[in-house]
Amino acid sequence: MATHEPLLNAGLAASLGNPSCVFVTGGPREYLPGINCVANQLQAVRSKHPLLVLVDAEEEAYMRQRVTHATVAAWRHFPVPQSGAFRKAEGWKYRARYAMDKLNLFGLPFPRAVWLDADVFVRTNVDELCELPPSVTLATTLNVGGKVRPTACWPHRTRCENRSCPREYDLENDAQRSYLLRRPSELQPPMERCPYIVQSGVMSLVPLPPPQFAARVVAPVGRGEVLSYDGGDQGAINTLLYDGRHAVWRDGLARLHPAYNVLARTQKHSARSMGGIPPKLVHYTRESRPWQHRIDPSDANGSEWLRACAASVCTAEDATAPDDAAAAATAAVPLSGVGKLARGGKRAGSRDASAVLKARMGLAAGWHEYCRSRRVP
Repeated sequence: MATHEPLLNAGLAASLGNPSCVFVTGGPREYLPGINCVANQLQAVRSKHPLLVLVDAEEEAYMRQRVTHATVAAWRHFPVPQSGAFRKAEGWKYRARYAMDKLNLFGLPFPRAVWLDADVFVRTNVDELCELPPSVTLATTLNVGGKVRPTACWPHRTRCENRSCPREYDLENDAQRSYLLRRPSELQPPMERCPYIVQSGVMSLVPLPPPQFAARVVAPVGRGEVLSYDGGDQGAINTLLYDGRHAVWRDGLARLHPAYNVLARTQKHSARSMGGIPPKLVHYTRESRPWQHRIDPSDANGSEWLRACAASVCTAEDATAPDDAAAAATAAVPLSGVGKLARGGKRAGSRDASAVLKARMGLAAGWHEYCRSRRVP
């Protein structure tokens, strides 16, 4: 049977005091400002649970020196199958070796883990995600936009085979009323008829014991049996959830209220669609990540992150000494153009898109100017 050990340090849980739950985030060094923002905000809202930051082994020492209020540990990349189902589906998935790493979460040595993408902004205490009953083995939100209404169903990215599914979603019941989670028996329409895409940016999960992790996740993925609509871990998680051959979390699934994963670029519209219920976690996906482009303090989508977390960017090594070439590239490409390049549009190939994104990730011209004006050391 195929085996895969997610963590390099097998004694990590014991070294943390065997906590009942951990918050988890991570990513490459380019995500350091976002990672520190997650860590600082969890401390600011007085979370009582530890934060674990998972990084590449070759970047562990660098991140240990710079990550605050968290434990840094190295994990192994989840092996990416070479089958057609997992070829890169979109140009913006330029970091292919990271494409499947969230599947490692289901093999962690903790009773419960709450994953937060590094581009998630923690607005309020969400310790309740750590305190779900053990019977809830996977709790996440749907993949929705500003209207808080799902438009896609597994196994597709952009549509539902049952065309009535987007209309059948009960917006009033599922978004405009306050609650923590809903179990499958409470959902209308039933997920068997409308398997709406779930979002992996925020997840509360119960990891599997090592033999089950190997048999139910590692082995079928390795055999190429797990279709991924996006060539990455989110698509694979949806297949492991909905495909009857796997159905890893079918009995333990719960749907979180949309307030636990609100897209930053549409949060004004989302709040209106949720009947005024404020977001708890704001997700700055792709082109809206505040630390990856020149920030505008008047931008409502970025100003909250900026007020709380600008220092996490300004104290980063890359922000204080930007590369001249990266600065020039960042300044020369407008945000809208980068968005098109990053999504593999016709204006450039994936290599060009990768170069532009890496230049932006240098935090160069705009952030350097901002940090100097703020005189943050």
